[in-house]
Amino acid sequence: MKLPVALRGSVLLALVFVAGVATGVFYERPHDRAHQAVATDAHGLLHGLARDLDLTAAQQDTIDQILVRHQRDVDSSWRAMQPRVHAALDAAVEEIAGVLTPAQAAKFRTLMDGRHSEARH
Repeated sequence: MKLPVALRGSVLLALVFVAGVATGVFYERPHDRAHQAVATDAHGLLHGLARDLDLTAAQQDTIDQILVRHQRDVDSSWRAMQPRVHAALDAAVEEIAGVLTPAQAAKFRTLMDGRHSEARH
């Protein structure tokens, strides 16, 4: 079955959106909770597509398999780029701290350490 160009574009956009959500979730939460959140987002995406496109059960199963298969690629890509993302964020934190007073910088670093330490596991 060949999908119309507009629909293929919409599905691609949805996959990119899911990948973006996954990246954000992986950075902000510990990995075990992130996998649950990503699975929930993928489930929500599939549910929305099923509703909006009136998908058959077979189409839903196939799309679910596609999302699962591509999620492995997203996970792999995230593991590869995660150190660079953390380094960029750490650099931004240090640069921001340089603008603050010493007391503000200490409090800011404490806030940032609490927020991002669990994402580094």
